[in-house]
Amino acid sequence: MAKKVFIISFVALLVILLFWGVYNFAFKEKKAGSPEIVKKEEKAAPEKKQEKSKEKIYPLTDEAVISPTISKDGEHITYYTRSNGNVYEVTLKGTNKRMTSSEDLKGLENVFWSPDKNKVISVFNKEGKTIFYLYDYTTQEGKRLKDGIDSIAWTNLGDKIIYKHFNSQTKKRSINIANPDGSNWEKLADTTLRFISLTPVLQTSLISFWNAPNGFEETSLQIVGVTGGETKTIFSKKFGADYLWSPNGEKALVSSAEAKGSSKIMLAVINSNGGGYQNLSIPTLTSKRLSRKKGYN
Repeated sequence: MAKKVFIISFVALLVILLFWGVYNFAFKEKKAGSPEIVKKEEKAAPEKKQEKSKEKIYPLTDEAVISPTISKDGEHITYYTRSNGNVYEVTLKGTNKRMTSSEDLKGLENVFWSPDKNKVISVFNKEGKTIFYLYDYTTQEGKRLKDGIDSIAWTNLGDKIIYKHFNSQTKKRSINIANPDGSNWEKLADTTLRFISLTPVLQTSLISFWNAPNGFEETSLQIVGVTGGETKTIFSKKFGADYLWSPNGEKALVSSAEAKGSSKIMLAVINSNGGGYQNLSIPTLTSKRLSRKKGYN
């Protein structure tokens, strides 16, 4: 009996040792492989860094351009040449440059793209007079806008234009809204300002305007609704101020002279109501604009 028990125990021990050996061999091999995986991952990381370091800025063109913009497909840059107004398209890496319009646009000074990139308002200076044209890329038709316009912008939706108009007969100035071709216009507000900056407040139904920056004049930031109504001054008492609205329309950058006639520039931020002024201590401008030219009324 004792002999039987010994034999059974011995066999059981052999089975256990065999199972343990197989288990140990299988899982140890996996564990042995895992450092290799880690090493591969560690090697892969520098490769990614190397790829990232290869990213660079691509030159698109060496000629002066007007109003470059990203195309609707997000893969190209479209721009007008300053020399003759020809239109070109080039990839974001500066390759596959091709001309999309060979029309010679003499006197072209600026181009305002509609938000959907289907239309443009082109600004020409002809014999000292500022002239505005609408061009529709979908219909390939153009139309000259009425005289008396000197400042213009698209609404946020791009279905209308807003502009300052001077009536040569009454000598009065006003802020107006109209269809892109200038039809069905409506007056939003009267203004006494001659030189003006005009832009919609992003993500809102408000239009903002202010007297164009001049370091010897106080600047007043005013707003009015796209359907008209009361005009409000929300920020003032800064000399030579210029403004740039945030993408959500909740704040605006303000660049201004430190004092009347000062060449020292301050950059600050305000909220949509003109409050919460905070100096960012950065000496820079919010934007670069065209200098004043003949034709402003």
